[in-house]
Amino acid sequence: MLGGVVVAMPHDVAEMTRIARPPKGAEPPAVQLSRLLDAHETLIQGVRAGVELTEKNKDYGTNDLLMSDVLRRNELQVWFVSSHLVDIPLTHDAVDRMASSGDPEAAAKADSRK
Repeated sequence: MLGGVVVAMPHDVAEMTRIARPPKGAEPPAVQLSRLLDAHETLIQGVRAGVELTEKNKDYGTNDLLMSDVLRRNELQVWFVSSHLVDIPLTHDAVDRMASSGDPEAAAKADSRK
């Protein structure tokens, strides 16, 4: 943006972002992926607002950039990451490992396969 104030320091950027900071410590991968999806959705909402604004202002070059490069790429990432959050049936090896861990249900599943 011409005539705007440049935000260059990381702590300034962190204060201005609409994406929540991750919690300290470890978290399960599914939670990390969910937070990643939320961040992509936040970005997509902002890009869509930018697309509408550039359309209204007849700034077709910026509109094409936002639509072609930014929006489509982030929508593809949302699709890709969300595909990893669906329930996936256990493979036979996973059932066998769970059975050896002492889980009675997993042991019953492993026995039923034999």
